[in-house]
Amino acid sequence: MKALYKYITEGYSGAGIIITYKDEVLFQLRKHPLSWAFIGGGYDKAKDNSLLDTAIRELYEESGIKINKEEIDKNPIHSLGFGKYKWILFHISLTNRPTINGDKEYSNEYIKYKWVKINNYRQELNNREKKHYPLYFFVSYQMKELKRRITFS
Repeated sequence: MKALYKYITEGYSGAGIIITYKDEVLFQLRKHPLSWAFIGGGYDKAKDNSLLDTAIRELYEESGIKINKEEIDKNPIHSLGFGKYKWILFHISLTNRPTINGDKEYSNEYIKYKWVKINNYRQELNNREKKHYPLYFFVSYQMKELKRRITFS
């Protein structure tokens, strides 16, 4: 919470992407804070023209997954902003399950990735792990929004 307060007062903008494939969602075990979350990161004014660009860039840097802007649902799953803080989480549903091969330069930000069933994400993240890692504090809300919006083929 100390970091969040700093973001609100000093400023931070960022974005991420929830990736789904069929009835699965991709989670990233992040190092800071140590928790399961979605891929994302901070806006870089030298590289990004928008928070959508941030989400696409972060996805590629951390996972090696390349996507087109046109494929992303432009209606965010989660948008949060107060003070000088702004965060947007987008969604993309892929037709092929991608290979994850992130840039080694960014491997200090995450530990691993895991595909889990959307409807059983909590159980699958906990049951398959020797150690139980927490969910990032907004994930439950974000997953509820995701389930409300998508249909499985």
